[in-house]
Amino acid sequence: MPKLLASLGIAHLAFVLWTSSPSVAQTGASFSLHWDAVPQATRGRGGCDVVIYLQGRSSETTIQSQPPLVMRRLAGRLEARLARITWPSGVDLVQEASATIDFVRAQVDELRRQGHQCILVAGSSRGGWLAIKVAQEVAGIDELLAIAPQTDGLTVAESERHTREIATMLAATRASSVALLFGEPRDVTDLKRAEAVRIALLNASVSFVIEERAEGLSAHGAMSPDRFSRRYLNCLSEFFGSSALPSGEQDCD
Repeated sequence: MPKLLASLGIAHLAFVLWTSSPSVAQTGASFSLHWDAVPQATRGRGGCDVVIYLQGRSSETTIQSQPPLVMRRLAGRLEARLARITWPSGVDLVQEASATIDFVRAQVDELRRQGHQCILVAGSSRGGWLAIKVAQEVAGIDELLAIAPQTDGLTVAESERHTREIATMLAATRASSVALLFGEPRDVTDLKRAEAVRIALLNASVSFVIEERAEGLSAHGAMSPDRFSRRYLNCLSEFFGSSALPSGEQDCD
């Protein structure tokens, strides 16, 4: 398998605040599109020019919460604009999945009309699960990054159903490049999860990375920002910054 991690020099970083693009009509009062500042590398890796990030459950309104450090740095490496789909606290992303996907679809259509050529959708925890669903259902999604994709409070039976659901969505993904990073397994079902999604992605004939026990990531999706970013930023930058990766599994070592 091709190695992804060529040595990357640490480029000088300068914070660049992207101003909002022309407002996009909202499908409901709960959702909006918010552009974030990113650390912009002076030597970009290329790749998608927009990253849309979906956050997991938060006690705050998501507009008050920054994306994870690795997402901000990844967007900078790719020289991409970083947007969050935001909603008030208390919104259940699983129950409101259809409404959220409709809103994301409207944003993707508008971004395409504005001339953006490549869109990466990403998410963590429940947002990771939703990012997988978005990549299955929304035309115009080119790449997918899901960090600890899951829904909360899973029993063993629910976890088995959840794994089957994720595998089914990935088998029909519209993304050509997919990276999945899982936390420490909680039970025997989690141990089987990576193999199930690996088979699904092989059948989908996409280029993909799977980390079964991602460093700096707990079973329930809590992230150690610096450790996680140090371990995976170069790998993800190389993977999503490449335009010529073959289908099949890629290394993240």
